Amino acid sequence: MKKILSILSVLAGTAFIPSAAHAQTTGDEMQFLRIGKPGAEQVPVFAHWKDRIAVLNKQSMVPLKPGQNGVNDILWKEFKDGDSTVIASVLFDTGQGGCDMGANSSSSTQSWAADCPAKVVTITPDGQRSVRTGRACYQWFPVKSFDDPAEPDERTYAFYDAAKRTVTFRVTAKGKFARPCNREVRL
Repeated sequence: MKKILSILSVLAGTAFIPSAAHAQTTGDEMQFLRIGKPGAEQVPVFAHWKDRIAVLNKQSMVPLKPGQNGVNDILWKEFKDGDSTVIASVLFDTGQGGCDMGANSSSSTQSWAADCPAKVVTITPDGQRSVRTGRACYQWFPVKSFDDPAEPDERTYAFYDAAKRTVTFRVTAKGKFARPCNREVRL
């Protein structure tokens, strides 16, 4: 038994093992919103990124029709905290100041975009909004990305800790948590 605990202790220091306080479940998995699809503007998280989406639309390499949005995507997750709502989101932003795309290529083993813009919006029952910004990773293979089945072990998660008033963003790659992608935003 001591040998097993010792091995687990070593693995915890070197591998991508989540702590018990932040164990992710499928319920913590972020939802995928393709902003270029008709009706995307109706999803509440779209409004949180509306200004940045307008900038990205202007920078689009593909000509867009009036009212049409580019190919950028949002991963998002909504949480309830009493009567308030907390919405965590990460924008797949390919523009200047957006995601760090450097390590991702056909030969890279990294399956995520690093350091993407993230927002946590808290909405109180009276409609007041507070916005916190941060940076988070964006898994290349979100649920139903590009209308293909998602990779079973490549996911992006958001976990809300009401007691600590934090949202933790995490990414799995090959079924393990990628340590560089553990990011926290305080509310």
